[in-house]
Amino acid sequence: MNFHEDFSRQRFFRDFVTFNNFIGFVVAREYLDNVTKLVYSDEEKIYNFYKFLLKLLQGDDAFIIPRLTDPSCMNEMLSHLVLERIEILRNINCVVEYVHRSYTKKAFPRDAQELGDLKSMAFHQDSLVGQFLRKFAVGFHLQSFEQVTKFCNSFYAYYDSVRTQEKLPSVNLFWHLSSGQVVTFSKEIIARAGRLGSLSSSEFDLLVKKLQSYQENYPDLATPRFASHAVAMRQRNLSQAETNLFKAFEMAVSWPPADTSSAVAPEPRPVDAWTRMTLGAADMHHRFGHSLQARSFLHQALAQALETNDVLSLRHVKAAHDVINPMGEPFRYETAEQTDGLLPSDLLLTELCCKLFKLIGTSIIPQKVLLTYFNSVVAPQSDALAIVLLTLASIFSIYGYSILGTALLQCVITIDCLSPCSISDSVLSTSISQLARALAAAGLPNQAVQIIKSATETIGRFEEFAHFERARVETQLEQALRTGTDLGHCGRLINDLALFCPWEANLRRANLELKRGNQSVAIDILQALADRAESLRTSIGVSGDDDLHPHIPYSEASDEEVGNSFKVLEPPRAGGVAALVRFEVRARIAMTEILAFNGIFFEALNQLERALLLSRQYHMRTFANICTIMMATISSLEEVPVKSSLVDGTSIFETFTDICHQAEPAVVMHLTNMKLWLSLLVGYLNVEVTWKNRLREGATFFANIGDKYSLQKIVDIFAALDNHTDHSKSRARCALQSTIPKVLDSFNLVKSRTS
Repeated sequence: MNFHEDFSRQRFFRDFVTFNNFIGFVVAREYLDNVTKLVYSDEEKIYNFYKFLLKLLQGDDAFIIPRLTDPSCMNEMLSHLVLERIEILRNINCVVEYVHRSYTKKAFPRDAQELGDLKSMAFHQDSLVGQFLRKFAVGFHLQSFEQVTKFCNSFYAYYDSVRTQEKLPSVNLFWHLSSGQVVTFSKEIIARAGRLGSLSSSEFDLLVKKLQSYQENYPDLATPRFASHAVAMRQRNLSQAETNLFKAFEMAVSWPPADTSSAVAPEPRPVDAWTRMTLGAADMHHRFGHSLQARSFLHQALAQALETNDVLSLRHVKAAHDVINPMGEPFRYETAEQTDGLLPSDLLLTELCCKLFKLIGTSIIPQKVLLTYFNSVVAPQSDALAIVLLTLASIFSIYGYSILGTALLQCVITIDCLSPCSISDSVLSTSISQLARALAAAGLPNQAVQIIKSATETIGRFEEFAHFERARVETQLEQALRTGTDLGHCGRLINDLALFCPWEANLRRANLELKRGNQSVAIDILQALADRAESLRTSIGVSGDDDLHPHIPYSEASDEEVGNSFKVLEPPRAGGVAALVRFEVRARIAMTEILAFNGIFFEALNQLERALLLSRQYHMRTFANICTIMMATISSLEEVPVKSSLVDGTSIFETFTDICHQAEPAVVMHLTNMKLWLSLLVGYLNVEVTWKNRLREGATFFANIGDKYSLQKIVDIFAALDNHTDHSKSRARCALQSTIPKVLDSFNLVKSRTS
């Protein structure tokens, strides 16, 4: 291979012949040829022109053609000359003569001293303009005549389509961007993949067609393929995502291509492309819910990282392991705390979020979670702040600090709107949907529906639609269970909810069966749910409840299919061990209501004891307070002894005050009934009058939100108080005993909006 052949394959010449650079060549040459004739009215227009010219020379990938007639940056005379020259150059012979290397030798002075003597000249031949003109001319004439003809035909098809405002997808855009610009554009799409939800349908379709065009015109580039993979993941198109992912890494590991005459420049290869490919495949299948395939690819990535002894890849594998296995399964290989060079911020962010969720699964106190957050290197970064705060919002809602969790959600929305993170669509959809569910649980369904509707119209194009759809289903289900007018509709909504979270759906199904009067079916569902959660905890060695009562595995359900369906119930996708504990505690508290209603107080206390121990072990403050109140209520009612180990010395009324600060308005109404009942039981003065006033306030509140069940509860308590005229203790006992399933309404107490 001679020098000329080798020289002709250099990227910085052949790759420089693009549509925008051709326009830049015409603009620069027409300016140089007519600089003495051009008149600018003020210095601002001169500045704007030089700014526009600089962008052209630096390879700006924006649409340049519409700006050729923009008076803010182009002199009217120059604009006319450029457009006229472009029309003249439709003749291929004129193009070859116009773009000739000899022009730069004549047009520019040979040294800087000549600049002062030449009034027709504004640039030196070694200036940015001179280098640009020479570089384009060399690259243009290094092409064959067939390539020049093809370039001109493609350019004028593109030029005419823009000028006539026709659709671009029908135009060959091979030379619109160079390979370097295609790589840059594709990397921007990869970085913005989590923020594509706000694009209109036409904009998104144009983006997809652009990437397809780049794949066809630059078949050896891996980056456009990986960008198409990221876009296909947003579309939930598994086949396209899988094809583009494997094709991208196949290109990355097979460089250089067999055709050595290719002018396409190589891309930077990852440290270990095969390990990254298998990690990408594991992430893809995990996001599609294919747990077995995700774990299979994860094992392959681990084997490859160990084989190549790549420390950074091994650390990526560990982070992926923590994401795919949120239940706290240990990673058997040690990873270096520090590696050569800077670690990717997305890796550090993933490690931090996984670590925070792991901490709440190891019975750690909330203060240490905050300490871990404040000591993190990546947390204060602007592109990570919203993601970390969203994680903290979920964690503190699990701990029982619902007000703090809601406040953090509002902060997340504000921060991400001001400075969008890499997964802005997911962060906003999760935050907004959780706020909507909080409003629905607080008795504001109309506001919740309005928020969901507005958010869906804005960023609900891709998988974020599932977040809003779940919030919509739960909002409708919440209101349907309140009114109780169409239990069949409630059942259909529960079936829809099961597609998003089977655990939450089964808790609601038990509530529905209880409203239908099927208490045995409801308790079977709750018992199976609690047993399944307990078995999953113990299977990974994190139960931590050796002091709890031994429990017989679920086998007594009247409906055998119910038990079998729970045996294959997978762990919740989010929350890890803490989510399992939360569902188990909710199920045991809910069983207490049914058992107490049927007079089985000893077993009801057993369930509460197990729930209380778990709540305290994992520092779930709200659940611990609920268990304490319910145990005090049942023991006061039947004088059943409570274990001394469960009493922490806190006054029951202090517990009421604590939980009412975190509970929703509807829950506060129910808790107030229990508090005043206990006050009446111990003989406090004027409690009955206060209780009736509170009942009237509660009746107004529940009537406004359409909660017929809670409204009927208040009526029953009123009737029970009025029908008993004996002394206060007997009246209080009878009032509660006749309304146990209404005052101990555990489904109102343990609803979750963070599951």
